[in-house]
Amino acid sequence: MPKKDNIIKQVCATLGITQKALAKKIGLHEMTVSRWARGYDNIPQWAEVLFSLMLRESKNDEVAKKALEISDLIKKTFADYKS
Repeated sequence: MPKKDNIIKQVCATLGITQKALAKKIGLHEMTVSRWARGYDNIPQWAEVLFSLMLRESKNDEVAKKALEISDLIKKTFADYKS
């Protein structure tokens, strides 16, 4: 069975940042994050929760951006309609 990416790789890919940038963002040494990402050390539960929240928040941001785009289209449509 293929091993799925761990949550660190998911967070970095989703946010478009490096592991080094992620480490800086959460106040840890980059080697700590690297060891978690490579599976040398277990990711502590508090970090798993933090990374899950980061992923969830990024999805919320995507939804919010789409909602704004739709809102702008609706405003434009009604503005064109009124003209």
